[in-house]
Amino acid sequence: MLSTKNSYILYIVVLGAVLTILLLAYGNVIFNELISFQGIGVAIMMFTFYEIVSVWLIETKSKQVTPRKSVNLLMGVKVGKILLTLLFIAVYMFTVKVEQQPFVMVFIIIYLIYLFSNTIYLTRREKKLKENHTNKSIIVENES
Repeated sequence: MLSTKNSYILYIVVLGAVLTILLLAYGNVIFNELISFQGIGVAIMMFTFYEIVSVWLIETKSKQVTPRKSVNLLMGVKVGKILLTLLFIAVYMFTVKVEQQPFVMVFIIIYLIYLFSNTIYLTRREKKLKENHTNKSIIVENES
């Protein structure tokens, strides 16, 4: 399911929508107004947008560069996500005057959900690339 770019992007959009609906439906019950729902909503949108952009960037640029530069691109995307996450938490902690620990805990759970999804996608993508490379090698050997 998550092995192609389009199916993964659709999955991420659906995941963002489901997380937002769950937050709206059960947020007050679970957190009893200890966290800013706007902050969590923005975090969900931020991760959804970042995943879409990173998948697009990886898929487009990795075809144009060497495998080594492709790995560097992937690492750059991952570091960018971590820095964006830290920046978001820092801005939240300085601007919003509600309990910060529950917010950070929920934020980290959302981060881990997106990280898990991205890891599955990249694992399946690499497996597919290796299979395609192996199949091309077999075809070339058979033609010789």
